Amino acid sequence: IPVLRMNSSVEYSGYAVASGTVASVSSDVLSFALADDASPMDSAYNFHTFSVSSESRTVLQYVGATKTVTVDAVFSTTPVAGSSTYTISDASYSFTSVNNLETQAGDSCRDLMDSGWNTSGYYWIRTRFSNDTTLRPSFVGYCDQDTDGGGWLMCYSEEAGADMAMEYGFRAQYPFGRSGYRSDCRNYPFNEVQYLLHQQDPSFDDADRVVFKARSRRPVMVTDSFWEGNPLSDAYGNLVFKAASTYSSPDLSTPYQLLACGFGRTAGLFMSGL
Repeated sequence: IPVLRMNSSVEYSGYAVASGTVASVSSDVLSFALADDASPMDSAYNFHTFSVSSESRTVLQYVGATKTVTVDAVFSTTPVAGSSTYTISDASYSFTSVNNLETQAGDSCRDLMDSGWNTSGYYWIRTRFSNDTTLRPSFVGYCDQDTDGGGWLMCYSEEAGADMAMEYGFRAQYPFGRSGYRSDCRNYPFNEVQYLLHQQDPSFDDADRVVFKARSRRPVMVTDSFWEGNPLSDAYGNLVFKAASTYSSPDLSTPYQLLACGFGRTAGLFMSGL
């Protein structure tokens, strides 16, 4: 999970609950096909709460192709295909509230930190895309205000690569720490990058982090790379990053270059040793 200490925005479309009519019930009454408008993405509802008639179960597996959930226990009253209605909510990783008002949006997580918003969580952030504040729309993003002094914006969370050029909209069903989380880091000035290792769980151990800091260079933006896997650079040339962390890390003596790619198996942000 790259987390960038920088000034940017997160697009927000807040829907955390899916609902519909059960389409079919398997013979073992542990698997249920959902309505046609359910998510087509595998694992989209893993660990979510599946409720029918006030009874709730935890989703152990979700297959996007068949839109089928497998729950952890049978219902006392078996749901009926075509008539029983269900809801899916995220009890374990709920998107509950934003810490500030939209009128209190900060330029960045660092700006919010410096203004006294020092609790990690979701915040309204105003993009730095334009100096004209009337053209700077506000969005919601998750700020890590604890690690290494705080001021970090969660960029994306994914088990594989993330197409940062196209996948940048935050959806509440994929909150901080869950694979599928996205935020808009395309035009976000930064010069520090933090990587986190997780297992679809927002509770991290410090040993699962590494921080890279650019060596005496001014901030850059991911869009400067043109999404072709080019090293990020500023007016003086390619930035050189060094691992600078008390957390687990690669060779601290090795210089690294940060590359960004919008597609392919290396999609996202990655460090390459020089």
